[in-house]
Amino acid sequence: MVLHGSLNRDMDLVAIPWVDDPKPHLELLQEMERYVSGVQHTKVEDYGYSVLPGGRHSYYININRGGRYNNYLDEEFYLDISITPLVKNES
Repeated sequence: MVLHGSLNRDMDLVAIPWVDDPKPHLELLQEMERYVSGVQHTKVEDYGYSVLPGGRHSYYININRGGRYNNYLDEEFYLDISITPLVKNES
């Protein structure tokens, strides 16, 4: 996973397959969301799923800075995650 961008209101992350059989996108998203917010969604559509140029799959995870303990919810700060497609070797 690589980090890019200004980091002003979001953290742009790009996940690049490093093995021939990566885990499903949903598992990665759920683990990341559970780690940063303590919850996790059950469908990729819950992560704002879209397809970007180059076949990248795009998702986002809202980060609630402050969280439920002080009622501060900032939905403008989030993880913007692109996952590059796995290229199959045709040889």
